[in-house]
Amino acid sequence: MSLVITFFMTLFTVLCCQAQDQVHLLTGEVYEGKIEEVGIDSIRLTQTLNQKKTKEIIIPNFRVSYFQHQNGEQEFIAHDVITLKNKVILAKIVEVTEDDVKYLDAQDNSSEIKSISQNKILSVQFGEGEQKTLYDTIFLIDGETIKGVVVELGIDSVSFKNIKNDNTLDYIANNQVEKIIYKSGYEEVFSFDKIDKGKENKKWWKFW
Repeated sequence: MSLVITFFMTLFTVLCCQAQDQVHLLTGEVYEGKIEEVGIDSIRLTQTLNQKKTKEIIIPNFRVSYFQHQNGEQEFIAHDVITLKNKVILAKIVEVTEDDVKYLDAQDNSSEIKSISQNKILSVQFGEGEQKTLYDTIFLIDGETIKGVVVELGIDSVSFKNIKNDNTLDYIANNQVEKIIYKSGYEEVFSFDKIDKGKENKKWWKFW
């Protein structure tokens, strides 16, 4: 009888040690078990603790780097991305307001909603691929681009807040500008004819 019990206990141990599904977090942690469901916001995983007891774990998708099935197939999770001048934050974006972006940091285990000022952000991209432009983009005729907030279109130059220079007010000559795409999506194309007419008519445009 004891041999039978020992056999089944050994069999159970072997089965438990066989390949399992794995969920890899961005923090480096790995959860093993059986993936029951991959939902829009979370992954539901069942872990077997012993012959009679299992535990269900709900893991938010935004904290997951990728998950791997028993057969070795891997699937990666797309994250919201906040790009700063010298840093990239993987996150779950909660809200984008006129002044800041509120988010949950995917690379720590905190449930604290953090906030970062828009004037520190270059771009925001959502996991599904949508990119939200927070600034106007000035395209120069030499191929360079400048991101900032256009303040005024003058007779000879464009004045703008340059995000690379801590939002200081900068100027660039109109004859160096090919076009401006504003964060609203509106596109302003420059031409020498338009610049010359502007000088003749002494017209100024302001953008607030």
